[in-house]
Amino acid sequence: MQTAEAVFASTVAKLDLGKSEIFSAYPLAQLVAEPSLPQEASAPRRSLIFLGSTTGSIFCSAGLGLLWWRKRLIDLMQKQRSLAIASPLSSRDEEQAA
Repeated sequence: MQTAEAVFASTVAKLDLGKSEIFSAYPLAQLVAEPSLPQEASAPRRSLIFLGSTTGSIFCSAGLGLLWWRKRLIDLMQKQRSLAIASPLSSRDEEQAA
């Protein structure tokens, strides 16, 4: 038991937690050269941003428009399909038959 207390006491004395410096845990950093910024932005280009946003707006508007007109488009396609099934002869076949 005395050995453990002696080891603990010597470890605490070595650490000396009350007088430790905060900055000793971090490495020193030195500024080699001042940072510089380019005169103009390298990426992304404004033209590509505008082109992408315009294209995205067109696709979103088309999608919302089709969603809005969906019922009418489905009814129209079903009507055309029923007409095609009801009259299997085309106009050329009718002319040749006459």
